[in-house]
Amino acid sequence: MKSRSNSDVASRPGSGTSFVRHEVVMAVLEERDFTRAQASIEGLGRWSSFDEFMCERDGLHIGLSSAGLKVHLVAISMHDFEQWTLHSRVTPSLRSLDEFAKYIHLFRLTPELRVESCPTDHWKSKARDFDLGGGSFRVPIAPALYSEWLTSLDSLEISFPKASIDVYAQILVESLSDVS
Repeated sequence: MKSRSNSDVASRPGSGTSFVRHEVVMAVLEERDFTRAQASIEGLGRWSSFDEFMCERDGLHIGLSSAGLKVHLVAISMHDFEQWTLHSRVTPSLRSLDEFAKYIHLFRLTPELRVESCPTDHWKSKARDFDLGGGSFRVPIAPALYSEWLTSLDSLEISFPKASIDVYAQILVESLSDVS
């Protein structure tokens, strides 16, 4: 029996989306975000509708779960993913959407870990290392966006006791991981 999928091999769960051996994270979008996502996320155009996309995601969930893997479907906001791509400078693709879902899922599981900022270029050169083993959670930060944040604090005359890049990283990852 031959299996068919609209997903290419690079975006299949398990090819970069597993965060713990035998665990897989897949992103799911809100229906209201799907059309916008199709226009900006490489690979989403393969599905003609939101229902078709979800049907395949559900099928992968059932199939991988039946094979003994622990599978997590993680709801992702298109706005949050767009913010993530601005900071991480990753190409918006189905694979990077699943990686973002993995990242958010990990943070939701371990919000007590120390958050550290990491310049985007360094983070990308370290194969998108989240550094969970070292007791911290690494967040890629685009220096220009951090500078804009500092400028906005000044212009709004907001007093921030410790306006550092690590504080900015903490605020960013907390806002991206909020459940909508």
